[in-house]
Amino acid sequence: MKNIFLKLTVLIILINCFSFKTYSQNEDKYVINLKTTIYTSFMQTASMKMKEILSNTSIQIISQSESTTKLYYEFYINEEGFKQMDSLLPKIGYISEKNITTTNNNDRISKINLEIEYLQKKKEAYDKEIQSMTEKNDRYFNYWNEIRTIEKDIFDLKTELSSFEKDKKYAVTLSIYDEMHDYTDTKVSWVNMPGVAFDFLVIESPKSSISAKQYMGYGIKYLFTRGKSYANIGALKEYSSEIPDTTRFKELFYIGFGQDYYSKHFGRGKNKWMNLYTGYNVGGFFATGDTKKKSIIYLTPYLGVELFKNQYILIDNRVGYFVPFAENRNLRGISYSFSFNFVF
Repeated sequence: MKNIFLKLTVLIILINCFSFKTYSQNEDKYVINLKTTIYTSFMQTASMKMKEILSNTSIQIISQSESTTKLYYEFYINEEGFKQMDSLLPKIGYISEKNITTTNNNDRISKINLEIEYLQKKKEAYDKEIQSMTEKNDRYFNYWNEIRTIEKDIFDLKTELSSFEKDKKYAVTLSIYDEMHDYTDTKVSWVNMPGVAFDFLVIESPKSSISAKQYMGYGIKYLFTRGKSYANIGALKEYSSEIPDTTRFKELFYIGFGQDYYSKHFGRGKNKWMNLYTGYNVGGFFATGDTKKKSIIYLTPYLGVELFKNQYILIDNRVGYFVPFAENRNLRGISYSFSFNFVF
């Protein structure tokens, strides 16, 4: 009876051990990945705050680089440290990107274990071979170097394996940029977005022999960078009831180039609705009438609001001050433009 009881006890223990081992091996190793991009006007302050974050003992740094214009960090952190870090990020600067994904690393862990097992057996074979050598020739040193390389590979794999520990289930990639630095020379994002525009011009001080009170027309607006840079061409015709005058400019044919600049404090152009921006449009127009014609250069500074945009369309409008460099007194005025662009 004693023997039967003892055998049953041993069997139960073995079953429990096997079940625990199986559970441990099959337990999902999830890692939450956070990718964040921050822009700041105070890089020195940002660097100090990052030192405060990295002083957390739960952090395991993978990669780190710092320069006067960019700070870059990759590290693992536990849940408590992640929450503390997340609350500090808005104090560093403007968060322009924050993406969170979840990865199951079971397959990667299994692969690492197999690689470690393979490398250890390979190292043992080299160790046996090197111990059998009677002299230290080139072959000996080649084997010795190979063993050192294998040891380093095993160390790197074990380091990666340790990053999957349960208390370090957050992987963070953090990039901090100095927004005072001009990145336009290296971050041009080309797009192909043709579109149409409606234009309206109200002359500030019209003179019957030179200008009408109002002009209205249509044009083509072609966006070629996501920044936004664009070219435009169109025509305006007089659109007001006044005494006819054959000496007046009745039509304005224009061609120009413009650029828009987003506000640092109102979404930086990342919003889907109501992006505020300022900009300019410069070019020339050909003014014609019944008895005269003239070519004039113009400049229009303006304030605009993107009503809606996504990766496919852009609905935009703006108000500016139209300044011609000839007949300035009687042709300058308030301009309004509404445009619709789409990815082609």
